Amino acid sequence: MRHFRLTLLFSLIAIFSSCGFDKDYTNKDVIENYQSRRKQIRELKSYYNSIVPKGKFVGIEFDGDNHLFRFEIYSISPLTKS
Repeated sequence: MRHFRLTLLFSLIAIFSSCGFDKDYTNKDVIENYQSRRKQIRELKSYYNSIVPKGKFVGIEFDGDNHLFRFEIYSISPLTKS
């Protein structure tokens, strides 16, 4: 089940991150996109928060539709929260 959730997480991240960085969007476009995907975004955020240990940060960045460019996990400073 955990493998399925991780696959789902990365699939959703890939979908959301590759939704047209080659186009300029208006504020209205961004708001409409968020509103139409609000449930999925909240579920993704909730799942992400449930699997990432407290005090850790996971950075994920894609280069194109299917290429993972950056994946890193590091500790967050308790003093600066960064």
